[in-house]
Amino acid sequence: MLFSASLLNGQSGWLLPEVDTCVFLDPQLDKLVRDRASIFDHLPIVGRILRSTGHE
Repeated sequence: MLFSASLLNGQSGWLLPEVDTCVFLDPQLDKLVRDRASIFDHLPIVGRILRSTGHE
């Protein structure tokens, strides 16, 4: 994921709580990523983007 610093700190009016962000682990996807013969190289990410109540 790529986000601007203002999104992470709430200055944009939005907030990404990093503590709630993680890679979704699935055994089948993990196997694909680790297989050198596979062209699959991404895992899904789960998170929340919240509207901030005020600018910090």
